[in-house]
This record gives sequence, C-alpha cells and structure tokens, in this order.
Amino acid sequence: FTKDLGGLAGAVDEFEPFGSTSLYDAAAAAARRLADRSAAHKALIVLTDGTDTSSSLTASEVSGLASSIAVPVYVVATVPSLDQRAMMEAADRGGQSEAADLRDLAAWTGGQLVFASSFTETGVAASKLVNEVRQQYVLAIEAAATREWRRLDVRVKRPSSVVKARSGYFGG
Repeated sequence: FTKDLGGLAGAVDEFEPFGSTSLYDAAAAAARRLADRSAAHKALIVLTDGTDTSSSLTASEVSGLASSIAVPVYVVATVPSLDQRAMMEAADRGGQSEAADLRDLAAWTGGQLVFASSFTETGVAASKLVNEVRQQYVLAIEAAATREWRRLDVRVKRPSSVVKARSGYFGG
C-alpha cells in the first residue's frame, strides 16, 4: 500500500516467480486490508499470469467479498497473445477458464480485466488503470433490507460518458 506511485516504477523488476499461486486468496486478503483503510480512492490492481494453483477461495467467492466491502478489482493478465484469444473464446462459450474467472472477478466488483503480452503493455495497462481509479466517483444508495443479491444499473444522461460500475450488491 502506497501513495508514492513513483516508487512503484521499478517494483515489477523485483518480483521473482516461485512455487504455487494462491491468486484468489491473495486478492481476498488484499481487499480485506484495503477495506480497513480510509483512502479516497480504493481499488485492488492484480498483476497475474492468470493461473491460480492453490487458493482455498474461488473467483466468485472473492468477487462476493470484494463487492460487499466496495473494493473494485482490476486485473492485468500477462498472457501471450495466442493464449489470450483461446482463454476468451473458452470464456465466451461459457466454459470454465481462468479468463472467465478473472473477467467475473473484475466485472462483479466494478473493476476491469485487461490483457498484456509484453512488459511494455503491462506497464501501459497498469498506468491506465491507476488513472481510471483516480477518476472514480462514489454513489450512495439506500440498500435493500433483505440479504440477497440486488442487480444495479448505473446510467448517465451524457451519451459520450463511459460508466463502469459493479453489477450489483448484497443487501441486508
């Protein structure tokens, strides 16, 4: 957690891949820690190869958690171009795939999934997402009293505006 974005510039170079990946467990833990902070703009940006090999939580469980504590999850998946196409085709066919899980994790929390196939694309994608987080607004609504999933549709009058919002919330 930092407000010093300049200090993050070379941070990706310091990562050393090893062992198994608990992507969803790590995202849930980071979302919980972020929820406890009093920042004006809260979001979780996940840089991943898209593969989870050892989480105890599923993508949908993490989506529910992040949505319930109002933390959008943005995912930058560093996947070769050929694999991106195959992953998204499987997701679009309704099959279980890492892309479908990552897309749902991002969409259900009001975040976004983007792919990057090179170090340069990864940096550009992360920078765009950080800029998007800076442009966020918070809308407050009176939540339903019953503990159930409620669909949410946010619209604006200006047709040229782009609205990104989570798809719903848990009432109660």
